[in-house]
Parts: sequence; structure tokens; C-alpha cells
Amino acid sequence: MSITAPGDFGKAGLLRNRCHSYKKNNLKRIKMDIKSTLTILILIIFSNIYAQTNLPVLKTNKSQLSFRIGNEYHKDAWTIMPHVNPDILEIPISKKTTVVFISEEDSLEFIVKPENIYNFTVIKNDTIFANTQIKAIKTIQKAIFSESYKKKHDKKTFVEVPDVYELVNVLFALTPSGKKNTGIVKKDIPYYKSVIQHFDKYKNEKVVSVIDSLFAQNLIYHCELKLDAYSFYFNRKGKIRKKKEYNVTSRVSENTLLPYISLIQDFADKTDFLNFFEKHEAFYQSQINFYSDSINVKEMNRWLFDNFPNANCNSIKIVFSPLSYRWQNANSLYDNNFTEVFAFVNFPYSHSDNLSQQANILRRGNFIFTELNHNFLNSQRHIYLDEINNAITDLSKWLDTSKPAKNYGNPISCFDEYMNWGLVSLWYIENAPKNELEKLIVENDDYMTNQRGFIKFKEFDSFLIDIYLNKKKGETISDLYPKLISWFNDTEKASH
Repeated sequence: MSITAPGDFGKAGLLRNRCHSYKKNNLKRIKMDIKSTLTILILIIFSNIYAQTNLPVLKTNKSQLSFRIGNEYHKDAWTIMPHVNPDILEIPISKKTTVVFISEEDSLEFIVKPENIYNFTVIKNDTIFANTQIKAIKTIQKAIFSESYKKKHDKKTFVEVPDVYELVNVLFALTPSGKKNTGIVKKDIPYYKSVIQHFDKYKNEKVVSVIDSLFAQNLIYHCELKLDAYSFYFNRKGKIRKKKEYNVTSRVSENTLLPYISLIQDFADKTDFLNFFEKHEAFYQSQINFYSDSINVKEMNRWLFDNFPNANCNSIKIVFSPLSYRWQNANSLYDNNFTEVFAFVNFPYSHSDNLSQQANILRRGNFIFTELNHNFLNSQRHIYLDEINNAITDLSKWLDTSKPAKNYGNPISCFDEYMNWGLVSLWYIENAPKNELEKLIVENDDYMTNQRGFIKFKEFDSFLIDIYLNKKKGETISDLYPKLISWFNDTEKASH
């Protein structure tokens, strides 16, 4: 079973390897109850093993344990399996980390170091013994946040068009994959024409074909290259250097762009990229200002923090390129008791003639709002993991697999995406012009149901809005989760 956790554990997640082994015991028949005899023998065997190895012991009367890795808590996420010997929890870590296993009556704490193994015994109901192991896999430390960095960035939101990040997006625009209708590059804008006019004569440079080869067969890989571009910057001499705070800013364990930096540097020098970038700084700044001022991302974050008070986030960075199109990503990095959340997004060019300027700006803000939401939704995921899995058991009732909803093919991601765009409707309630509120919500319901294929979104959205408007004083959206999960459970049962 794989469990994905945010922060230092990234997309690699937590991997539990189970190896089954069985021993056959030939017992002579004796004149007493066989079941009692087996119980006595098992107790003797495991008692002897424990006496010999002197392993730490965790006692419980339940089948599930909770565990904590650093600051990430996983409620009832570990199922005791005595027949697996040993039962292994693998954790990818870059440095010494505290791991705690927790039962209803006991706990065991380990200071875990990379490339080390830690064994202990779980005893259930004083009769069942489970040999359990923590195996720490060494990974590169993705981020290094100093005290001065934390002080400068704590409780702040940043909006950026970084130089090397933009250079990588320019390279995407020149690749054969980028020129196809793959949704990687926004082409129907004047800025794209300026890019092609300046750079297209360099489309046969080696770095262009190398970059294209990396994601031509798997388009999503271009996201990791783009995200890792944030790890780099141009110094005053025009040389690409790695930022001291970051080793990896993508969702994988190694920096995907690092092997190609010399080729990218050569391209930047030949094409006079920095001159192009400087000439367009006013344009970049105008788009940054739209996010900062018109959309007001700071207010978005304040509202989300108020409604998800358990969210683990100290600073938020919104990173975009005017060229980015369709593909958006969220990521987070953790170090030194500091979590930085990234939203790698597109610029919202769309405009509706049927809405006022205020409503248009609000609607265009969905580009960033639905990425920021993920960090806050993740703060609830592990609290209600089992409940959500039990409530959504037949995905065909919730997702139209002929539409984009097919990409949310497990109960957790399905639930989170219903919530993600349900929050959009709640954000509309707080900010939309009263005479356009219904129109915006209807449009949101239609988009999610008919275009994206979330079959019961309209019914869900109606229920969410109702309990949000009627919540008690002091209640947050986090507090509404039990009611929401019950709605999914009841709705699925009713549809059978």
C-alpha cells in the first residue's frame, strides 16, 4: 500500500512493502484443546524472541495504529499484519527525522537517520505479536531554509515570473511537442508571437531537441522540468546558478533540469535571452500586479487559512509564465520547521462578455484559487483518510471516465477535486456581486458536471453551499468535513 504525504516526503510518498512468509508447524496431538495449545505455544515463541532481542514494544487492542513522521500525522494509517515478517514502513528522508507510532494506550518514538533500520514489536490484545520495521531511505534535501530566510518569508505571499523559469518555457515553445496542440504553450497571445520572432531561428539548437526528447513520450514530465527551473537564477554576469535555498523544486527526488544547465546556458548566450527578458519586464510586472492587486491572492490565502486552521504553511509562492497553458501544478517544501507552498500556474487571459468587470476578475482568479486550495485540502486528507475511502467505493457513480474526471481515479483525489471546485462556489458567495452570484455558481456547476465529468457535482455543490451558509458561529469548513463525508456515503448508497 502506498501512502502519499506532503512536505519532505513529496510525490514519492510512503511505501509499505509486505513480504509474506509462513512456517508450518507439526504439533503432536495432546489431550487438551488444540486452540488453547496453539495460543500458548505462540506466546512462548514470541516471548522468547522478545526476550532475546529486547526489541521495543508497542501495545494496542486495535488493528490500526497512527504514526507521525516529523510534523505529518497519519491517523489510523498503519494496519497491523502479524503474518508479514517484518512489516516494513519505508520513509524517504534527507536528514534525521522523528518517527512516532501511536496506539490508543501507548507510543514509541524513534529518531530516524537516513539509511538506517529500526525494529520493534507490536503486541495486540496481549496475544498477537507483529514484527515491525522502519526503514529510512536517504533522499536529497530539497530545501534549506535558514533563520534569516524564514524571517523574511514567514506569513507572506509572493508572485513571480522568474528568469530561468521563463527561459525554460521559451524552450518549450520551440520544441516540436510545444508547437503541437498539447496544451503546454499559450499561442494566441501577442507575447507568443514576440517569442517566436526572437527565438525561432534557434529552434535547431541541441538543447531544444534534448528538452523535447525528455517529455515527448510523457507530456507530464515537462511539469517537473519547469518546476525545477525555479531552483536556478541568472547572476549579475548572466550565468545560471542554483539558488542556495533549493536543491530540488519539482515533485521528484532529483533535480530534473540540472544535467542540462550547460546546454541551457549556451542557448541563453547565443539568443541574448536576458536582453529579451529585460525588454519585457514591464509586461511581466503588469501580469504580476493583476495577480497581486486585482485578484488579491493575499485575501484568498487569508480566507483559506481561516477555514483550514490546521494547514501546514508558512509562505506561499505563486510562479507563472505568460506562455504557460492548461498545465498547472502545486508543490510544497519543508525544512527547519518551515513550509513553503508553491502554485505553478498560468495567467488567466479568459474574459466573459456576459459578466461585469468585478465578476470577470473573480472568475479569472479560479486559475490560482484552485491551486492554492490543494495545500489546505491536504491538511484534512490524512485526518479523514479511512472515512473518505469508505464513503466512496464506486467511482462510476462520481466520475465520467470519458472526460477529464477520469484522472481522479481514487476516492481521495475524487473527493478533493469535488471539494476544490466546491470552494470556488463558496468564494463566489463571499465576493461576487449579488446580482451575478447565481450565474457564476451555475457556470461552475456546468463546468464541473458537463465539461469535466464530475457527475454529481451540482448536487454536491448545493449541499456544500447549504451547510456553509447555515454553519454555526465559529465553525470552519474543516469542521464541516464529517457532514460532507456522510453526504457522499448516503448519496452513493442511495444510487445503488
